Amino acid sequence: MSWRRGAAGDDGARGAAFEPFFKGANRGTAALGRPLSVVAALTAGLEDVIAAANKNRGGAAAHEGPADDNNGFLVLPGRDGRPLEGHWGGLLGGRYSFRRLIGVGTFAQIIEAEDTLSHAEPKKRVALKVTRAGMQGVGMQESRLLSFLSRCPGFQGANIVQAHSAFALGEHWCMVMELLPGSLPDLTRQIRPFSLPTSCMRKLAMQLLVSLSFLSSQGVIHADIRQENVLLRDFSAGKRGHGRAPSLKVKLSDLGNSFSVSESGAYHDDFELQTLAYRAPEVLYGLPFDTQIDMWSLGCLLVEVYIGRRLFDAFNRSSAVATMAKTLGPIPRERFSSGRFYPVLSSLPVYGTLSLNDNGKHSSSSYSQPLKPRYTISNKKKTSFFFLYSYFI
Repeated sequence: MSWRRGAAGDDGARGAAFEPFFKGANRGTAALGRPLSVVAALTAGLEDVIAAANKNRGGAAAHEGPADDNNGFLVLPGRDGRPLEGHWGGLLGGRYSFRRLIGVGTFAQIIEAEDTLSHAEPKKRVALKVTRAGMQGVGMQESRLLSFLSRCPGFQGANIVQAHSAFALGEHWCMVMELLPGSLPDLTRQIRPFSLPTSCMRKLAMQLLVSLSFLSSQGVIHADIRQENVLLRDFSAGKRGHGRAPSLKVKLSDLGNSFSVSESGAYHDDFELQTLAYRAPEVLYGLPFDTQIDMWSLGCLLVEVYIGRRLFDAFNRSSAVATMAKTLGPIPRERFSSGRFYPVLSSLPVYGTLSLNDNGKHSSSSYSQPLKPRYTISNKKKTSFFFLYSYFI
């Protein structure tokens, strides 16, 4: 049976109550007496109904955006005593119910939320990454990158956090991601003053190496490898005498600062990338770089987890070079002398003046207090920065 518009004389027969629905139904084809499509018939007058509903809600209120604090972060329940308000009706994206704030970073909040459309009981929990107001571009870039990587062969085994969907919320960008039970800093704080067992260190190193290998194969530089961006999938300490070995499974997260190798030239003006304590020497000195800078950051992370403190705890570029030279030994002139920042870094006072002579040896000025090594490395093991790599792997 086909749906047709009645003749002009049929208006009274069908009743005035149905008139709004027929007014909105496929005006072009109805005028010619053609059958209406099923979709047009079922949605007839829907635009008028929505317009009337918006009018009843009040024009200004219908376009309210989310409430932000002075730093551009979303105001959440429990913060300043203000509830979630706005046109989404208390649900983020019209779907996700706020449960708790997991953490706050420089550019985004991480929120645990409940998917109200989930058919599971209890409702499925997800992690929402909500960028600061005005930072939608950063969030959209990360969404596009995760979407691209998820379609690449090997992604499922690459130990990289998965994103399910994304949506805009006022001036914020929200990414719906898998919810994981914690982060690597949570674990290290939990087991203090002890370090991770050697078997767990090996597993941590191998899983993150798999992640970096996958990113490198796709020509992607993560550019922000640090403890906070390593999330826990599972951790079990094991039990002595029961034959249960410690278990550790992790995933790499936060690709908001990531970019392709072909885009690295955009950073050649200031070389401001990577967290300072994990910044590779070629970035510090202002030399061309590629995916290998992530390997340096991973080495710093592994040593940090193992010894319980940062290997290079610096506050600026020059102090990072100074602590690096004092801990690892002389920085070779021939490798870094062509760097953009080499003339400055070879002479600036950092806890005293650190300079490189023609033999690649560093010296401090007589008026300064020399740096003290963070820990002692035997001459036998001091031949390579990655001596712990071979130990862990």
